[in-house]
Amino acid sequence: MSADLIKGFKARKLWFPCKYFCLNATSLTIIAVTVKLSVDLNTPMPHRHDQLAKLASSAIICTIMANSMPSLGVTQNKETMMNVMAMAILVITMIVNICIQFVTGVIYEFWVEHGVMMFLMIVLLMIMTSSALCLSKMKHYMELKYQMNEEALREISKQKEQEFSNVTDQLRDELMKFWMMAHTSSPQFLLGRSVSCTASGAFCVLSTLTLLEAMLRSYFMPWSVKFCAGECDYKWSTILILIVQVGAVGFGSIAPAFRWFVAVKYRCPNIGIVRLCKVAQYVSIYPMCWVLGFCEYCMTWTLKFGSSSSSLGSGTKQDLRRFILHLEGEEELVDVMMKENCDATIHWVQQGEKQRPKLVMELLEKKCSMLQGFKGVAEFDCDQILPLRGVEPPPYSWSLPIVTLASIIVALPNLEKCLVKNLISTLNEGLPYVKFIEDNIDKDEKLIRVRKAAGIVWLGADLYGKWLDVDLYKLSLQNKSLKETLETLAECAKTRITKTILLLNQDVVRGHNASEKLFEVLIVMISDILGACLTNLPHVISTKCLSTSIEEREDRVRQAVYILGKTKKIIEMLEKRAFPRVNFCRATNVEDWRLMHKQKRFCYPSVLSSVEENDAYTDPSKLRDICINIE
Repeated sequence: MSADLIKGFKARKLWFPCKYFCLNATSLTIIAVTVKLSVDLNTPMPHRHDQLAKLASSAIICTIMANSMPSLGVTQNKETMMNVMAMAILVITMIVNICIQFVTGVIYEFWVEHGVMMFLMIVLLMIMTSSALCLSKMKHYMELKYQMNEEALREISKQKEQEFSNVTDQLRDELMKFWMMAHTSSPQFLLGRSVSCTASGAFCVLSTLTLLEAMLRSYFMPWSVKFCAGECDYKWSTILILIVQVGAVGFGSIAPAFRWFVAVKYRCPNIGIVRLCKVAQYVSIYPMCWVLGFCEYCMTWTLKFGSSSSSLGSGTKQDLRRFILHLEGEEELVDVMMKENCDATIHWVQQGEKQRPKLVMELLEKKCSMLQGFKGVAEFDCDQILPLRGVEPPPYSWSLPIVTLASIIVALPNLEKCLVKNLISTLNEGLPYVKFIEDNIDKDEKLIRVRKAAGIVWLGADLYGKWLDVDLYKLSLQNKSLKETLETLAECAKTRITKTILLLNQDVVRGHNASEKLFEVLIVMISDILGACLTNLPHVISTKCLSTSIEEREDRVRQAVYILGKTKKIIEMLEKRAFPRVNFCRATNVEDWRLMHKQKRFCYPSVLSSVEENDAYTDPSKLRDICINIE
């Protein structure tokens, strides 16, 4: 509960979503152990701290139920009902045991406080049960509204496609609306802003005040209570248990109290204004009003000439309003939700920009042949190489040729170690994006075995320096020529890529400084394959928000926005330097690119002969004749 409290304050989410504390089998078991003193029927509890510990156990149950209300939206409907039933069994057992202890005399003080606690536990249990029963209908209603708004968003995006200067601005605008829909329809947020959740906060505060009243009365009004003499079997441990429970109740009551206070603030903003105005008539505050008015005037002009990001946010507020999903009776919360969440995507984009893949960007800028249509995609495998046993080879995934070429580079003799280490670091930075693209493109899992094989190959090459039980580092240190090294790899792995390199680079293999020259050839191939793969980023980021369950939709949209921030510069580079007319709205795989190269669908006008590929500031207007046709 404390972790959720800290995270809520840090993220400025005063409805405090449950990320660490949720109702599940583990937490329910821990709760049952925590309230052991309340269900202990036989052990005598004579002292002050013994009786207070029993009362604190009841208070902590009220705090737990109030804190865990939003967590009902994390799990599926069936699992949610099972958790609520388990909590109901625990609460009913506690109430019955407390009543038995009234009769047996184990609990002989704080009867009124115990009665209040039992009443609050019953009320909170009823609130939790009713919320769980209504949650499935709320999810269904929000799912229908989300689908309707999703279709409307697609239509609006098509109409406004020409209004954006680049792909990243269009993606950011689209993801901002997706985020608003996903966040406001999130089951946790639905419960967090609901009347039942805010009411549970009020009852939680009441239980905390009841425990506080009992403690103050027992310590500062000793004549009002009478305790028995004797010894408790728990001895000094009862004091420690009481301290821990009081601390848990104190910290655990903050989040429900904030939910209650924030709900009162937003739903009843005009309470007390009339009385305040009457009091203000008798206080000389008119000079202060002039000062505040002048400050407001200055702030208005400051905002008017502020940054472009603020103007962008204000310009899209009217568009965002229609994408806020709310239930009946929540109309007054629409402006509040828009104000609190309209800048969330900008925040996550900025957080992603701080984690840019700098090594990948450097590799693409220096080595990638963007102007030639990523020609390395077609060159790493040659059709002249006959398939093994006459069987057609399986289709390539994006990651398999990359890790295979990288493994070959590790085995090159007489190559500087810093080049190999830099390549491995670059691929460790870039392969997660390749995996992200493959996971979203290959939804039918047709290439799942190839992708798993690529992961195993890279794990061995990166951690152990081995490729299919071949020690690459030992192979590079042997006194073998480059041709012999490649032949050894081709014989061990039976890979077409190694044979293709031997076939197409015979002059390089036999020449002077063969390893350095072949390294340059292979690094261009790797950068071309990586660059062609990353052209799928806009499509994958856009489609990541679709076809997901309502429980995980918010996290997926947040991840998409974060990845957009991390890869924003890469997308802009590909858009400006490579293909001004490329259609980023369709996913492509390696075989699509290889087929395009075979059919010679890339056209290079003569004006490109004077353009250097490594120029990061190439004018896109000079490249408008470059076109890729993807059918």
